[in-house]
Amino acid sequence: MKRLSRQTDGFTLVEMMIAVFVGALLIMISYNVLTTQKKVADSQNQYINTQQNARIALETLEKELRLAGLNIDDFNSQPVFIDAAPYQVIFNADISGGVSGVMGMTIDQEVPLSDGTMYHPGMNAGENIGTLERYNNNAETVRYTFDRDDNGSVGNSDKYTESANPDDYALYREENGDRKDIVAHGIRGKENYPDGQIPQPMFKYYGDFDSDGALELWGDSNADGQLSQSEIATLNAVSVNMLSKIIEVEITVEAESPVMEAGFAGPHSTSGFKRMYRSVTMTSKVRPRNIATGSANLHACGDPPAAPTSLSAADKPYDKGFSITLSFNGSYDELFGEEDIKNYTVYRKESGPDAKWECIGSVLPELQSSYVFDDDKHTMVGGPTPDKSYYYVVSAWDCRPQESGPSNTAGPVQAVPNGPSAPTVVNAFDTPCDMIDEITVSIHKSPDDQASGGSVSRYEVYRGEDAGGGTWSKMLVGTFNADASEYYDWRDNETGNVAGLPPEAGNYYYYIAVAVDDTIPSLDSNEFGGVYYSGTISACQIKGVDDYPDDDGHALVVRWDKSPSEDCGSDITHYIVKRKDLLNDFLEIATVTADHQLGYSYIDEELERGWEYTYCVYTVSIEAEQIPSNLMSGIPFANTEFEP
Repeated sequence: MKRLSRQTDGFTLVEMMIAVFVGALLIMISYNVLTTQKKVADSQNQYINTQQNARIALETLEKELRLAGLNIDDFNSQPVFIDAAPYQVIFNADISGGVSGVMGMTIDQEVPLSDGTMYHPGMNAGENIGTLERYNNNAETVRYTFDRDDNGSVGNSDKYTESANPDDYALYREENGDRKDIVAHGIRGKENYPDGQIPQPMFKYYGDFDSDGALELWGDSNADGQLSQSEIATLNAVSVNMLSKIIEVEITVEAESPVMEAGFAGPHSTSGFKRMYRSVTMTSKVRPRNIATGSANLHACGDPPAAPTSLSAADKPYDKGFSITLSFNGSYDELFGEEDIKNYTVYRKESGPDAKWECIGSVLPELQSSYVFDDDKHTMVGGPTPDKSYYYVVSAWDCRPQESGPSNTAGPVQAVPNGPSAPTVVNAFDTPCDMIDEITVSIHKSPDDQASGGSVSRYEVYRGEDAGGGTWSKMLVGTFNADASEYYDWRDNETGNVAGLPPEAGNYYYYIAVAVDDTIPSLDSNEFGGVYYSGTISACQIKGVDDYPDDDGHALVVRWDKSPSEDCGSDITHYIVKRKDLLNDFLEIATVTADHQLGYSYIDEELERGWEYTYCVYTVSIEAEQIPSNLMSGIPFANTEFEP
């Protein structure tokens, strides 16, 4: 008997039902996941958009309020602030930067004020003196306001109706009474939160309103530095007579999302009412650049300024070795921040464990990002010297005044001589047998003179009545061009003296010369002097006071060049040698006859070994005139070979 087989292909009804159930379950799970992800994404996008709204409003207000008062017409008393209310501010500023065609308000334009009245240019006392129809400048009148319908108040009629959020306002910007655009929307206005709290106003104003020397918050009746709920509820605009005392504006921007987010309970919600809007609050203080600068409100400053940065110090190139150049970036508060920098102070100290900082100069701000300062001994007393190393710091001062912290320290750095080589003053003497007031200064060229293939173009001669100190302590009396000579004779007289002060009879003078390559001077030459100017005959010059050789240390030899007056027919008869020691003033010790020698000498014997002796040689004419030489000293001690 044959059996029939059973077929096993296909699904049973039960299997089909199970498969449909599982598939539906997976679809539901996927849908819920996608829905949740979309809600999260939407929430995140709303928050980002809310942040962006707040940021745009804040940054725009910061940028333009900082310029309040820029290029206003001070001559015609154009005010900085016209209106300063909790949700509106009106000010004058050259926002356009003087762009052609952008001018201030004309007499036929008007701007709504927060008290419901209208402002016209020149309507306040003292404004727009004369018959001008507008202020003579390029400063626009800028208005930021929530007042959508221009009725002078902010309320329900001013809400931003294009938003689903019933408490949204828009921030409008106007120029010269013409509405330009919406800066941002979705901004929280003045209506109370569900929990009864009153929002902080968009604008708060700080100034010396009571003229008591303190920075005050407008409307802060209990002077605790903040606005309480009751103070906000009664807050009015800054009165007209107080507008000029505003120093700083605090901006608070609270932006809310345009639609509610289910299940979200934001700030100020209550148990019976959830505030389902995302919220972002941003705050900033702005000190308008043109307020309280140079005014009586110098005390009305904020925090200490930020320190200067990037200080560097380097030897000034191609100079006499007494200059160090500093470079630094200014304080952040000069161009940004509080913008109230009054000056920068430069400090210097020498290298060493016991060195102390000292103030050596200051730099005035010029609204630029970087500055240069020369620590230069040629232009200021107490500048650097070539044999020392120095460190520097710079600080900034604001209008209180308050000092910033120090910049970074620059150094050590030395002032190294790096200009042309100096010349040598080989002689200076009263010009013999002249008929004018004149001293001749003989100068040996600089090694960098044009005669040596260098680039020294001229020489300068400095004169003083005291020894030492260098050129910075002496007067520039002469200048002459280099002409490739080996020696230069410059005459200090009425026509050659660039200072207009020729030498006077009876005075001693000291001379220094420098070589100049284009505009860079050399180091100082040697100093020659003192040269005694008599106005008649010329003095001789002592060249040396030396120990006499091969004795027991009790003699000196005095050597001097003849008086130049011997060569021009003047009747020089003799020389008188005078000596001063530890016990006696100058005493005459010898007379030497003038006989037209190139040089003379005298051996002074019977001296005390180890004592110092000072000599002066007087030139004597037939008319019995006596002119003293320079002074020179010596000590009898060592016996060296010497041929007088």
